[in-house]
Amino acid sequence: MSRSRALTPTVLAVLAAGALSVACHDVEEYGAEGSTGVTILDTSDLSVVGTIPGFPGGRSVCSLDMTHFLVSSNTGLVYAVSSENMAVEDVRQIGSPFSTGYCDMTLAPGGSVYLVGGFGLMLELNPTTYVVLDEFYAGPSPTSVCRSLTQNRIYVGDSQDRTIREISTSDNTVTRELELPGAPYALSTFLEGTGSILAASSAVQAAYVITTEGFFNYREIGMSGFCSGVAGLPDTSVYCVSQPEWGGESGYITLVRGDALPEETSTLEVTGHPACACSDPSGHDFFVASYLEDGTTRIYKIDGYTWDVAVTRDIPGYPWDMVVHAAGSHLLVLTLE
Repeated sequence: MSRSRALTPTVLAVLAAGALSVACHDVEEYGAEGSTGVTILDTSDLSVVGTIPGFPGGRSVCSLDMTHFLVSSNTGLVYAVSSENMAVEDVRQIGSPFSTGYCDMTLAPGGSVYLVGGFGLMLELNPTTYVVLDEFYAGPSPTSVCRSLTQNRIYVGDSQDRTIREISTSDNTVTRELELPGAPYALSTFLEGTGSILAASSAVQAAYVITTEGFFNYREIGMSGFCSGVAGLPDTSVYCVSQPEWGGESGYITLVRGDALPEETSTLEVTGHPACACSDPSGHDFFVASYLEDGTTRIYKIDGYTWDVAVTRDIPGYPWDMVVHAAGSHLLVLTLE
């Protein structure tokens, strides 16, 4: 699973966090302005399958299987959602409210869900009961997490000390770490040889490629702007980086083929501000969510082989996060309404 969540402009950076009931409930009771919702799109043509509104403080979305996914919230709640029934099936309080926490999560190779929690902690969740199995330290200020494609490992990016840490999912201990010039805001993985990690920085105009075999150096690839998202195709060396350019009129999407040096790159100037990106783990498509500043988001589907824009679709809201779901047939987009 290759995905990354949005880098928010200052005016959208923090939502008020409050104490909420954890009783099982119909998600539609939260229809107030400022709440978040999930739009489900068909990946073939980006047609809208349905919309599930009402995840106050929603920050990240994670696909579990063909019919279920999780939404995390900065209120300290996690919602278990059925895409088949279009309804919330369970709600769990997993921590205290924290305005900048609960911002990224991934389903690890061993089956657990790993979530950037509040107050600098990482959380391990049971993917069936959604209870917290473990909480542990993985740096002073973790902001992003991705899974290994080849081993029982996850990788955690820290915005404070600019370090990527490799975590063994057998005991949740740090096995290796690597400091980068720019803070790794968004992480993804792709398969190049024995596997590589992609890191995009929101502090410098660059992305980094780190091989998991060595994990002691990196390749830096210059970008047209500060980065908000990165996604790789699991069985290739092709990846995609989003650059929103909040201070300008439009942003960029950069595609890179990195199996030879120098890398082959192509940068597209697109409408709006590309805020987050993900890829189809079983296919060859990228999806990029670009905010148009009129209250809508434009979703771009890009062919990872030809680098052509295949189709676009506009949906309401600001894009917080998105991920491919249901074996590549659906795209889940978490938006601020």
